[in-house]
Amino acid sequence: MVSSNPRYGILVSRSIDRLADRVGAVVVANTIEGTGGLDLAWDGTGSNDCFDGNRFEGPTGPPDIEMAYACGARPFTGQTFAPVFGDVAAALTVDPSRPQQEPPEPERPSCQRGRPGCGSTATEVIQA
Repeated sequence: MVSSNPRYGILVSRSIDRLADRVGAVVVANTIEGTGGLDLAWDGTGSNDCFDGNRFEGPTGPPDIEMAYACGARPFTGQTFAPVFGDVAAALTVDPSRPQQEPPEPERPSCQRGRPGCGSTATEVIQA
């Protein structure tokens, strides 16, 4: 079950490295609920990505995705669906002028359970 995602329940899109389009993704027999956007979505890139037998109540992008891109209707080539394609493109865009910085070091306890000298009640075994 896929639930409570703010944008998409299940999204099929091109590869994040942009070197290849998705080919042959099969999205079948999923239950999707509580998404804030589209329950099933495909940006339309690639070919033979199909959707069948999923249970959902929300909108899909493209509309009627399971009818338009049913697994039994393959082979086919997708057609770019602008709203999803644009959203995915915006998410993949990285601003090169954005300052990059290392995250701060996490605070770690000075004594961890099981380490010698940390007040453990376990008997320490020392081999000579």
